[in-house]
Amino acid sequence: MFNFTPMMTRSALAKGLGFLVGLFGFFGTRVISPNADPLFAWGIFALFISIGGIVGVIGIIKRVPLLNFPLPPVLRGGAMGAWFTFLCVIFGYDMINVAMQDISYLPDFMRNPFWMVLDGFFLGAAIDMIVSRVVKDVPDLFNA
Repeated sequence: MFNFTPMMTRSALAKGLGFLVGLFGFFGTRVISPNADPLFAWGIFALFISIGGIVGVIGIIKRVPLLNFPLPPVLRGGAMGAWFTFLCVIFGYDMINVAMQDISYLPDFMRNPFWMVLDGFFLGAAIDMIVSRVVKDVPDLFNA
């Protein structure tokens, strides 16, 4: 039906996975922290779609060019997810801190907003591993 290139397929699948996780995060944020700003929920939604998009595009880099060692999907996607989440935590620290204090089941040491960076790492790694297993024939950027 559609004649997508492997790169387009990879990007679309990664963005779709980010969209699904973003919907879960959007509604989960509204349920767990109803006192938080509604823009926080929209920010979580946009964050996860963005992580999916960048993980889908970054899949063309399969090895580190200067050191010439392979870059597995866990590190590649995890680094992108952690970086995007780190940026969101830095710029939205106060809003995230209010939302984290509303979560009653978290232990005190996990109420720090920087724990979201670990969440972003695992999300990016999971999306990249799933997409890399489904779409196999994406060319390597540095072999072109």
